[in-house]
Amino acid sequence: MIVFIFVVIIFLLLILPHELGHFFAAKASGMRVERLSLGFGPKLWGIKRGETEYIISAFPLGGYTKIAGMQPGEYKTENGFYSKPLRSKVAVLVAGSAMNFLVSILLFSLIFIIGFQTTDLKTPVVGGIVPNSP
Repeated sequence: MIVFIFVVIIFLLLILPHELGHFFAAKASGMRVERLSLGFGPKLWGIKRGETEYIISAFPLGGYTKIAGMQPGEYKTENGFYSKPLRSKVAVLVAGSAMNFLVSILLFSLIFIIGFQTTDLKTPVVGGIVPNSP
């Protein structure tokens, strides 16, 4: 059970920077972000700050950033995704992957700065030779 909990926590730590990338890019582009969720399904916990609702949901298998104007029929929403120029839309879509890339660089840098324990491998020793062997 404890392994499952650690797997869920690590998975959420991978999802969070990705979704925050979309979130911050949308906010910087002037888009209205309606919801930032870690997980899917029923809401376990949530808080609303300003125009955005922050949620932790029951199934920690992903997450999403709900930006106004991205759903069918919402194309003309004020401060929505499709009301912004192409460069803003591309920035929002690419920001999640860019954040994953930046986090990986940061983690690898920390590993090499802090260091890591290596295993001292000894030179192999021949214990003996079997008679009549090649």
